[in-house]
Amino acid sequence: MTVATERGTTGAKTVEQVNVLAADAQDLAMDLQATAHQIEEFLTEQVRTNPYRTLLVAAGAGYVLGGGLASTLTREVMRLAFRSMGPSMLAATLVKGVAAVSGAPDGGRPRKTQRKGEGENNDAG
Repeated sequence: MTVATERGTTGAKTVEQVNVLAADAQDLAMDLQATAHQIEEFLTEQVRTNPYRTLLVAAGAGYVLGGGLASTLTREVMRLAFRSMGPSMLAATLVKGVAAVSGAPDGGRPRKTQRKGEGENNDAG
């Protein structure tokens, strides 16, 4: 094989690889466009059906992204909220949160098991 033939073969392989990469990039761009359209439809539907919740989520995201969690005001508000809730309300809230996450209606608390002989009518008579 001559040097010119080797260069021609190498050039053809390079062109083929570039064409494959271009096709892959085009597929990726189409997938991204479809995903962006789905996200747009979802957000539009959320704004229509739950406008206040959407507004609160957007405000919360803006607050967090703006560095609001590190502020002294947030620390004080959270401290006062937890102090005013009291231990019983906090415990009830935590149990409800665990129940929501685990899917268990009672928060995943273990059930009391009946001991042998309990609950049975043992009257001999």
